[in-house]
Amino acid sequence: MHKHVKKIDKHKAIKYGAIGLAVVGALGVLGIAMGRSAQANTAPIEEKKFKVKVASVQPEGKDVYLQYTGMIQPAEITQCTFGTVGIIEKLNVKEGDQVSKGQVLATLDTNSADQKQENWALLKDQMNTAVVNAQNSRDEAKREYEKASVGASAEDLNAAREARDAAQSSRDSYREQLSTLNTQIEEQQAAVDQAQAEYDKAAGPVGQAVSAAKEKLKAAQQEQEQTAEAFSNAQQALINAQKAKQEAVDKQAAAAAELAEAENELAKLQEAEQKDEAAIAAAQTRVDAAKQALTEAQATAAQADAAVAEAEKTASETELISKNAAATTAQAMKELNAVQSESDLDGNAAALAKAKADLLQSQTDAGAVQLNLAAAETELAAKKAEYDRLAAKGPDSVEAKLQKQRLDSAENLLDAAQGAQMSAQNGYTSAQEGIDAYTLKAPSDGFVIKVVGTEGGMGAPIAPTVVIGSNQASVQFGVSQNDVRKLQQGGNATVTIGDQEHPGTIASIASTPDVTTRTYMVSVEINADINGLYLGEMAQVKLDAGERSGAWLPLTCVLNDGEDYVTLWRMTVLCGVRYAFWM
Repeated sequence: MHKHVKKIDKHKAIKYGAIGLAVVGALGVLGIAMGRSAQANTAPIEEKKFKVKVASVQPEGKDVYLQYTGMIQPAEITQCTFGTVGIIEKLNVKEGDQVSKGQVLATLDTNSADQKQENWALLKDQMNTAVVNAQNSRDEAKREYEKASVGASAEDLNAAREARDAAQSSRDSYREQLSTLNTQIEEQQAAVDQAQAEYDKAAGPVGQAVSAAKEKLKAAQQEQEQTAEAFSNAQQALINAQKAKQEAVDKQAAAAAELAEAENELAKLQEAEQKDEAAIAAAQTRVDAAKQALTEAQATAAQADAAVAEAEKTASETELISKNAAATTAQAMKELNAVQSESDLDGNAAALAKAKADLLQSQTDAGAVQLNLAAAETELAAKKAEYDRLAAKGPDSVEAKLQKQRLDSAENLLDAAQGAQMSAQNGYTSAQEGIDAYTLKAPSDGFVIKVVGTEGGMGAPIAPTVVIGSNQASVQFGVSQNDVRKLQQGGNATVTIGDQEHPGTIASIASTPDVTTRTYMVSVEINADINGLYLGEMAQVKLDAGERSGAWLPLTCVLNDGEDYVTLWRMTVLCGVRYAFWM
């Protein structure tokens, strides 16, 4: 309910004033005529006197206020929603809780988002490393290009010439050494041929017998090596089988102990005066499991026994074969010694061996010199190329152009790496924002009005999970079309709640009316500590409508018991604005 002033049209006020005066005048004339008629017929009537109060009024300005009744609500109500769709993993608040700006209200399950962020973070680190490497390569190529674009100094050119001449001298030295060795090898090859011929002449049938005995010994030795290796493998297999058998025996013993303990426990439970069926059932299950484990362990032990027996058999067989092969080798050695004792080839064989050793040494030396010569040729070519490069060095040199191509390629690679780095950074930022969307935070200080979501339920951007009201309270009410024009946003107001007054400010004025009440919604913020207030509580609001100028009369001059009345004399009064005790 509001107590605003009803405004009256100016011309109607004048019209009603004139009619009132005419009626009063007519009544006065009628009273005088009736008085005279009565005076002629009856006794004189005592004249009635009225008390007249005279007040002088002047135009002045007064503050005008409007009064309305409204309901206390939060100045701002925020429906907090997640930035993405997901399963609500945790709700951290309940209705009535005070919250601070940035406080985590709820979170969604972030398993997939965390993995995505980790992948992007790894790629980002890789791209950062790639950019650093590309920058280093570009910088190195730039230095080489700048270096190649500058002409060589006389000092560098002289040093390159000296290095080239030294490499050429070293190459010539290795060529001379190789020529000497080749001549020596030719002579030594002739000596080997001569010694071989003398050895073959002396050998004859005895030499063939020696060769045959040697071949037989060689074959016997190879057979002995193979059988010895087979016997070693069999021994290792036996060791492994025995180890597996011991492990199986240990498991069998453990399973037997577990079975005995389980059966003992079951027997105690069954013999107890007060039987615990659940414990008996659990003990029986343990006994069954122990029996199954013992059966499996016994089967494993049996298999291990069979494996050991098989390994022992194999080891015994390979040992016999190895011993036979050793005996064969000993016999072949004995036969070779018998044949060689009948021959006098040792001298010829020694001479041939020495000639071959001398030839081999010379050939080895020649090979080393050949390698050194090849290295010297390569070194000489490099030194010549270095000297030629320095001699032709400059911005138009072949090296400068090659280094420019290398620089261009390095810069292209750097651009590509930086593009990939930016893409990875954007992906990581997007993934981080995605994780942020899985966390619902309070947008401002306030308190929880309602918790809509539930843990395990769905969170989405289109539906609120938590509703928050600001700590700043407001009073909302509808204002008539006539009064809304007298208000302005930011205007002062006084809010009365019970017997307490609080300062307020007009926070908002609706630009369109309510379709049902045809009033304009006004919100007044309470600028004071509102602890102890309740949402939905009713409050009286006095609104400052500004100052109005006019001739103001006390309201009691108009609203009385009907005895007195107001006579307006020599002035026109604009009626229509009333507040409290003034009109």
